[in-house]
Amino acid sequence: MSWLVAMVLSSVMAGPAVPTATIATVTFTMEGYANLVRIVPEFQLGKVYLDGHGLLNNAAGTVSGGTSTRNDYLNYPEAAMETQVIGWAYSASPHGTRKTLVLTVRVTASNDSVDCVVGTVGTVTLIDDDRRMKNGQRRDKITQIYPSDACPSFVQGVSNKDAAHLGPTSGGRGGGQWAEVEITTTTG
Repeated sequence: MSWLVAMVLSSVMAGPAVPTATIATVTFTMEGYANLVRIVPEFQLGKVYLDGHGLLNNAAGTVSGGTSTRNDYLNYPEAAMETQVIGWAYSASPHGTRKTLVLTVRVTASNDSVDCVVGTVGTVTLIDDDRRMKNGQRRDKITQIYPSDACPSFVQGVSNKDAAHLGPTSGGRGGGQWAEVEITTTTG
C-alpha cells in the first residue's frame, strides 16, 4: 500500500481532518509488541517490538522524533532498524475519540543492509483510539509500510485485538500482541 493510499484511508477512517494550519504541535509516543507463534502450522516467526516518540512543531516548521523496531526471530538472526520522522499528516474523529497520525519516515539504521537500505522512505501509521473492543482493550494500532520489496521484515502491524496466530491469543498488555499510542495536539 502506498503512502498516499495509507494517508487517504486513515483520513477516511478517522473522520474529517483538523486543518493543519490550526495545529501548533503534535506529540506522539508509541509502543507495541507481538508474539507471532502460528503464522503457518508448526512455524513460529518470533517476537516484534516497536517503539517511538516525537514532537512535530507545525508552528515552527520543525519535525523531531523517530521509531525503532526489533524482530527477535527464533531461528534466524535478529532484525533491527531505526527511523527518523521527515513528514506527517494528522486527522481526528469529530469528537476526538480517534486520532490518526501518518508519519513519513526515513530508515537511519538497519542491520539488514541488503533488504532494508539506510535512506529507504516508508510510512508508519499510528491510531490513538479511546473506544474499547469486546476484549476491553483500546483500539490503538501501529502499522509500518515500505515500498515494493524494501524492508520486508518490517512491514507489519500490531493492535490490541485478540488473534488465533498469537501466543497467547488475547490482545492487550500481557497478551500475544498489544499497541499503546498516545497522540496529543496543541492549537494556535
